[in-house]
Amino acid sequence: MEKYDIQDPAVLLLAQIVNGADADPSTYGRPEAAGLRAVAEGFRYLGLRDDHEILEREFIVYDALYAYCQQQVGKAP
Repeated sequence: MEKYDIQDPAVLLLAQIVNGADADPSTYGRPEAAGLRAVAEGFRYLGLRDDHEILEREFIVYDALYAYCQQQVGKAP
């Protein structure tokens, strides 16, 4: 986030959630991180062909999560 000087508050919130899901859900104290971790893990159990197909299907989840973050920071889509 710092490297690219991203200032969008919704993206910053999204980054905290994603980082928590990837590392430790309590890292930023974002309760959404544990849910995102569970959803991402669930995609692995769908029997999809490969990582590319998993990512393709996960994109809608991240789009929805970004819209959620926009609402949380008062920046409606």
